Amino acid sequence: MSLSDRREIVGEDNEAGVAAINVEGLTFRFQGARLIASFFHRGNANLNGHDSVVEFDALTWLSFLKTGSDTDLVSADYWKRLVPLRVVRFAMPRVESADGSRKTFPISLNDAIEARAGKGRIALLPVSTEAEYVDAAGNQEDGVVTFSGLVRWDDDGARSRCRIFQAPGDDAPGVPSRFGKVEGLTAWRTGFGPAFEKGIVTNKSVLVGVTDTDSEVVPSRLSVLDVTGVLD
Repeated sequence: MSLSDRREIVGEDNEAGVAAINVEGLTFRFQGARLIASFFHRGNANLNGHDSVVEFDALTWLSFLKTGSDTDLVSADYWKRLVPLRVVRFAMPRVESADGSRKTFPISLNDAIEARAGKGRIALLPVSTEAEYVDAAGNQEDGVVTFSGLVRWDDDGARSRCRIFQAPGDDAPGVPSRFGKVEGLTAWRTGFGPAFEKGIVTNKSVLVGVTDTDSEVVPSRLSVLDVTGVLD
């Protein structure tokens, strides 16, 4: 897909490899009468830390998919016709491992969910840092999670601001996380609006996170998250 060729989205290639699109989250929201689809890109393909949000008019996106043939949908030239409404880059900080190696790794987003609190648009992003490494066979491994947390992204269309909250119970960034890597978020409220809006977080929502253990033996965990302080 040609989104991988758009440097404003994926960032630049570097000595660690080629930058490529890696969509980890998708949200929908109304902006006036227009339904906006926001794709959240995690820039960990080559550790360049270039996380981005790519926004499209949702009806234009769906029409584009429906009218394209099977040949079109695998053509880079066809995808170049779909122009985003905007692209917003997340400049996340890096975390230095506390193992004495002094290696640093970017904080990267794992999912996204819309939220409501006050004015403007808010999204919550579960984030983590993994001390990635290459094993003896040359395979890229995720490594231990050295930071786990939640980002609140405030956006009024003209300016964006991020605040990072570390997972409760964890030590300083760089030390292996007790909480783990949250790969998915969902929220639920009963008796409210369209189905997709029931997944928008408020102070009255139940917010649930799913932890990825990167194991074929250890099961994933569900965590009920209290985000009252995050939304205040």
